Amino acid sequence: MSGPGSWLRALAVLVCRSSTVERLIDPIVSDLRIEYNAAARSAWRRAGVLLGAYWGFWKAVAIHTALLIACRSHGEHAVFRRVIGFSSLGFALVTVLLVLPPLLDGFAGIMTGKARQAMLALTLIPQALPISIPIGVCIGIMSAIRARALTRRDLFLTVAIGFAATCLVWAVIEWGLPWGNQTFREMVIAEVSDGRIVHIEPGLNELGFSGLAARTDVAAVRHYHLLWALSFAAMPLALLTLAAGARLHHPVFRGSVILLMLFAYYAVLWVSESSLRQGAPVLVVWAPNVVFLGAGLMLMWPGASETSPRIGV
Repeated sequence: MSGPGSWLRALAVLVCRSSTVERLIDPIVSDLRIEYNAAARSAWRRAGVLLGAYWGFWKAVAIHTALLIACRSHGEHAVFRRVIGFSSLGFALVTVLLVLPPLLDGFAGIMTGKARQAMLALTLIPQALPISIPIGVCIGIMSAIRARALTRRDLFLTVAIGFAATCLVWAVIEWGLPWGNQTFREMVIAEVSDGRIVHIEPGLNELGFSGLAARTDVAAVRHYHLLWALSFAAMPLALLTLAAGARLHHPVFRGSVILLMLFAYYAVLWVSESSLRQGAPVLVVWAPNVVFLGAGLMLMWPGASETSPRIGV
């Protein structure tokens, strides 16, 4: 069955139960097609219908997944499942939000076929992952640790997840990001030059850690340290989120704190990177990690034991 929303339903069939598809996905796709056909005279109206339906689809899937995680999670061991589940959900949503703007801004419009448009979207994903992975970890921890007494197990779990996220970001920066950036540049240039093959020298964003380590120029050294600092972002952010999540109960406060914390981290990182370009020592890019790691440890230091009633209290 082809038509608007077919790929959404095909994706849902792969990852969801048949009962979920029938109860949740099929009504969304059906409404999409009815509204899409009703807007046949206006291309702008059809585009608006598609965007609204896609947003409704992902929102419904996110809410459904969150409810499943919350309902099936009970007991101490369930904290791990909640963290992983909410982290994966947050990571996926943030990745989609970061990848969509370039596509909606016209990049996908320059590609002539759906296969090439899909490939172009695929090359944008590695650019989003170094940011969406740490944010997803923060969302998962904040959602799972709900104003309760923390234990050493919670601390160990947070460190383990932060370390795993750090390794994943490192791998993306080393291999995924260079491939994605270089492939994106080659595809765009080939499309606008009528398919002519043009050799493009890799820039700093297309080298990865190993490529940058082989260079000694100032710009490469600065970028090398910036990428290392970015790859370790998940650890300090995870620990500070754990400490904050243990103190907050109201969902509005929890959401506000995590937004403020993430904004502050990347703002400080941007300021540090700007200072680096102006001649500051390369260690300045590690300032956000050091500050946020120190803040997280200070908040949880008084209660890092099994018998603590609550961290910092």
